[in-house]
Amino acid sequence: MTSSEVLATCLHDALDRSAVRMDVSTHAGVEGSFILIKPANTLQPLMLAFCVDPDESAFDNDVVHRMKSVSTRMHAPFMMISSFRMCVLFDVEALSKRRTHEGQILLMIKGADVMSADDVMTSSNRVGLTESLRQCIVHCAELDRSRSDAESEVLYALSSGADERSANFFHQRIIHLLDELLYCTDSTPVDKEAIVNIVTAVLGHLLVRLQRPADLDALTLPESIREPRLMLDIISAYLREAYRAGYAMFPSNISDIDISPAKRKLFRSTLADFVSFVHAFDLGRLAADELALAVDGVLSWCFQQFGTPVPTIDAIDLALSTIHIGSLSERDIPQVLEVGSTLGAFGVRVRLFHPLCDTRVYAPSEAEERLVLLRSLGRLRDPSDLRIIRRHEDTDHPWDLVCISLTHLSERHRLLLLLQSQKLSDNAKVVVFAPLAAIRDAEFADVRRVLLERFRLCWVLTADAEPLAIPDNGTCCIVAEFRAGFDSQELHERFSEFDATMAQFAFLRRPLSSVVSPAESIRDLSIVRKEQLSTFIRYLSASERGKINDEVVVRKVASAELRARSASIEGGWDDLIIPPDVIASILRKLSGKTVALRKIATVSGGLRTGAADVLAPRIAEIAEEHLEEKYFQRDGIESVLITSADELDCIAGIPTSDRRLLILPEDKSTMDGTRVLLRIEQAEHDGVHERPTVRTRKPWWFLRDLDIPHLIIPRQIRDRWLVAINKTNAFVSDSFIEIRLQEPAHTEALALWMNSSLGMFLSELVRSHTHVFDVTVRDVQEFPVPTEEMLKTFDVRRFKQLLHRRSGTIVEEFGTEDADVVRPKMIRRDRSRLDQYFMHDMFGFTDEETRWVYRFALAWLTSSTNVRHLANALAAEIMLRHRVRPMREWYTPRIEQLPASAQRTIIIPPGVTHAASSRSMFGWQVSLFRGNRTDDVLECSCAEESEMLELLINLGKRYIDIPMDPPLIAEVLALAKTFTTDLEHSIKELTEPLPEDIRDTVGSAVRAVMMEA
Repeated sequence: MTSSEVLATCLHDALDRSAVRMDVSTHAGVEGSFILIKPANTLQPLMLAFCVDPDESAFDNDVVHRMKSVSTRMHAPFMMISSFRMCVLFDVEALSKRRTHEGQILLMIKGADVMSADDVMTSSNRVGLTESLRQCIVHCAELDRSRSDAESEVLYALSSGADERSANFFHQRIIHLLDELLYCTDSTPVDKEAIVNIVTAVLGHLLVRLQRPADLDALTLPESIREPRLMLDIISAYLREAYRAGYAMFPSNISDIDISPAKRKLFRSTLADFVSFVHAFDLGRLAADELALAVDGVLSWCFQQFGTPVPTIDAIDLALSTIHIGSLSERDIPQVLEVGSTLGAFGVRVRLFHPLCDTRVYAPSEAEERLVLLRSLGRLRDPSDLRIIRRHEDTDHPWDLVCISLTHLSERHRLLLLLQSQKLSDNAKVVVFAPLAAIRDAEFADVRRVLLERFRLCWVLTADAEPLAIPDNGTCCIVAEFRAGFDSQELHERFSEFDATMAQFAFLRRPLSSVVSPAESIRDLSIVRKEQLSTFIRYLSASERGKINDEVVVRKVASAELRARSASIEGGWDDLIIPPDVIASILRKLSGKTVALRKIATVSGGLRTGAADVLAPRIAEIAEEHLEEKYFQRDGIESVLITSADELDCIAGIPTSDRRLLILPEDKSTMDGTRVLLRIEQAEHDGVHERPTVRTRKPWWFLRDLDIPHLIIPRQIRDRWLVAINKTNAFVSDSFIEIRLQEPAHTEALALWMNSSLGMFLSELVRSHTHVFDVTVRDVQEFPVPTEEMLKTFDVRRFKQLLHRRSGTIVEEFGTEDADVVRPKMIRRDRSRLDQYFMHDMFGFTDEETRWVYRFALAWLTSSTNVRHLANALAAEIMLRHRVRPMREWYTPRIEQLPASAQRTIIIPPGVTHAASSRSMFGWQVSLFRGNRTDDVLECSCAEESEMLELLINLGKRYIDIPMDPPLIAEVLALAKTFTTDLEHSIKELTEPLPEDIRDTVGSAVRAVMMEA
């Protein structure tokens, strides 16, 4: 089929799928073959359709002018040119009047990913192209109904007169061209970098010439060139000339790009189209904000190619709203330094907040300098908004405000060095954009230590509904104030003074755009937006005790507690920003609908032969020794022995093991004359029966209680989470855990549940915190599973394909191994369908709860913080459902209102397990115990004080502020007794469904949360 025939076929398909009735006719002439489309009711020409080869541009000027002539002659108001890869709808009248690009082009839609007209006829490509054509036809029909001669000028003014639409059109058109250029390569990191170099260099050349037209020649390419390498060389020559003219940001060569041989023609036409468009589009007619909007759209594409998360405008503004920039320095002009992936964005926003700031951006390479200048739209020779620093030595200067944006995990050492060594003025502020791992992972422990020692931590900001960086990797924003004199001995002696300061951890559960007017471009900052940001920060800071609601979670934590956490093994702060009511809500929805697996099944370790080399021979050994079939078969089925998780590919559990278990009788005489007996005797001759692993078994070859499990779980879960069905009735070694169900009919339903992301999350939620990488018998016994009544309702047939497809690694199933990056859209499709069935259809989880199930499932896989998060959730439930207020809400305010002379502070030494009050001959006292040994005694002024101290110490409080006035002690003692009774009752009720061995640990953690100051 010719290209025109393919287009006609797809147009007929598009009309069949649309609600409009059209007449389609094919015409041929000197200009080529084209298709005329008319409404069936009027038969007046509506649209002329023409196609070019996929490796040619649908925007080619020659084709557009030729088709415009035909359309004018046929009186068709619209024309559509399709390269099959792209469908472009033009307004013929706008073309005749030579209006702007965005006025001429009404629609640009991606078609099919093809390289020839024949490729279009494949099913998926034909569907994609047909849908694009359908949208073009429907759009034409709608415009035709609404437009008239009188309305023509109004329509043009609305569609193309606005600068904002012009800016959007510019970056969308450029991004399409860049996608095409990248498509012509292998899309390796080197190729992406080369494409980014091309686009930023050409765009920079355009903007420099726009500002200083006398300095540079217009970049043009001869139309006769057909070789892409020659085109790249010509562009490089223009850039070298710009470099010689004093613009050091331009590269000397951009030809180091590996173009796929089959796509060279497409690359050539796309590159020519790109250069032609950027210089034909008059950026000078755009206002400053719209020009910034146009360039920002292109830069966003460039940043995404590198995969480095770049903080959003909202994130930068939110951080700046927490800082009073005008008070940072005693000098009139605050000194600001920017380092990292923001590349000028922070500097531009700072100057909008405080125009007098002297802002410098560290950009050591020419590519980074080019990105900074494009981001800021600065002039290279004239005074610019931002000044670029190329050498590290030039950053050795006392700064009033420093922004460090290092959002990749591999940059933690650089982040640590910058925080340790950067010179700062008194009361300087530091804004850090870092991955969430910075407040959680052990690898960032030194970063947290420096933040606590050298700075006063002010804010830790994170978001859920709207990311703080694009692409989203769970970036957090940390704002800290420098402690002047950090290196002096005096400051180290005054740590207690700083430890009393409070850090604010804020987690935004709703999009910031829902409460703050959006900023369209990097240079857009209205007075209304600034006021809204300030109001929002005041709202976050309003409560002295923090807040938890549907919009935000705010926790205020003393530096002393953060320091204590950092010194512990699990020295992370992640639970301070995670909404505790999420897990509480999940548990509430599962309450009464799940039971521990031990209640419906028997769980045990796998088989220990003690001599697998003898009792579990490989198939080759069986054949070589001619071992009798009856000893490795049961009822005609071979006794397969699975010894490794690698022998299982799918949930259905069809193993690839080549070992067979010898099931031998206890009476040796019954094996007389068999080859199996020869194997046993040879093993005894080799001393196998003397091994410690079989010595206690009499006889050593006899295996008792050989029961077939219904489900099996590998003990190691480092790379893959798999609960397999034992369809082949195989035996398993002790590298597995066996599950035997009371009701075997539930095997498949239970396997789906345990393999789901929700099942993985729940197994880790109740896991013993002493085991992380190993699955124990205890962990499987306590695995929460649906009740038998619910298992009966599971529709297993919907997920048969999932049972039999290969189970991938956790990275393959979740799309990542990073808990901060995982999102529901990244989950493998069939697994996502199963998760949707369980979480949404059966238990009614919200989108937020679903996101956290995935995050926790990955985060807890290699972490033992599940108990801490579970404790926070139960504490939230106690406050919400049981109406028990934590001590910070009723005890701490009473103490804080007292003068210092009317209270005293008691610090309980470490290791104290419990306390007991008693009366001695000198008065009342509290004895502190370590186990059964009394190590210390606290003297008290009255019985109420001793009783109060005993109660608080036994609740787990180790830093106690207590009043010295007996009447006030008596008042708070009565409240404390009620609090203790209610708290213990609530803890007992809420921990009852938990495994018995973690109830005390979780209960202690809950008490600690409720006792926080």
